[in-house]
Amino acid sequence: MGSRQSTQAKISQTPRASGGRSGGGEASAGIAGSAARGGRRTPLWPLLAALVLLAAVLPHLRSLQYGFVWDDKFMIGPQIDLTGPADLGRLWGTPFDALLRDPVLHNTYFRPVTLLSLALDRAIYASNPAGFHVTNVTAYAAACLFLW
Repeated sequence: MGSRQSTQAKISQTPRASGGRSGGGEASAGIAGSAARGGRRTPLWPLLAALVLLAAVLPHLRSLQYGFVWDDKFMIGPQIDLTGPADLGRLWGTPFDALLRDPVLHNTYFRPVTLLSLALDRAIYASNPAGFHVTNVTAYAAACLFLW
C-alpha cells in the first residue's frame, strides 16, 4: 500500500509532456516563458482571415467585367424597382418565378431575400452589372469568412 501511494505521488509531480486542456506542457511553458521575457506572440487569425478573403475574392474578380446572363434580363428590371415602402411588401410576397413570365411555372418559388437584394442593387447601381457582381462577390466572401 505504501509503495502505491509513493508511485501516485511521483506521477502527480511529473510535469506533463503535452499541453492538454488543463494546460502545462512545453507549449504553454514556451508561451509563458516568452511572456515573462516581454515577448509577444502575434495572433495568426487576422492573417488567416485575410487569406480566406483572398481565396474567396480573387477567383471572382474577373466577373466584375461581365454583363448579365441567362435569366438576369427578366429578374433585373422595372418590376423590382423600389419606389416606396409598399414595394417592400410587394417584393416580399412576389414569387421569384413570377418574374420569369413563364406560363408553365406555377409561381410557388419564393425567394424574398434574393428579390430584396436585387431591388436594393438596382436602386444603388441601376442596370450596371458590375454593381450586382460586387454584391455577390462580397456576400460570398462574407459567407466564406463566417464559415471559417
